Amino acid sequence: MGRQARRPKIITRFGGFFIGPVMSIRTQIREAAAALVRAAVPSLVYVTASRPVALSVEECPQAFVYLSDPQPSGEYLDDDEYTATLTVTVYVMATNSADAELDQIAALINLEQAPLGEWVTTIDAQGDAYGVDEENTGAASINLDYRITWSENDD
Repeated sequence: MGRQARRPKIITRFGGFFIGPVMSIRTQIREAAAALVRAAVPSLVYVTASRPVALSVEECPQAFVYLSDPQPSGEYLDDDEYTATLTVTVYVMATNSADAELDQIAALINLEQAPLGEWVTTIDAQGDAYGVDEENTGAASINLDYRITWSENDD
């Protein structure tokens, strides 16, 4: 008798978009967080589940959701548990009131109790930081950082 192939998990939640078996858990976490940011701040022109690559101030306010520094948590020897920084970067047009606008948007985003999926075990706010427009793009920004832990076990 041959070995049976494992059936892929198919998840269809998080704002109605499809998350299929080809999407990695990290991608699913970014997509879920982006959907929650989009729902919390409907005035955002774009919310992208990726690092910022191109920015147009005409399309502000916009947000980018991404993971950085993922690594094994080291808490358990026999588990595929990882930890990383989940960052939400929000950009608005640079004006004299840009910091106040960023504060208002940041107050609407709280991912600490967010349902990012059954694989996320912890999420803790780590603080925020205002960005410096070193490239003279005409945009002001704030980074909202969260420390998350997730399991890549398929149990």
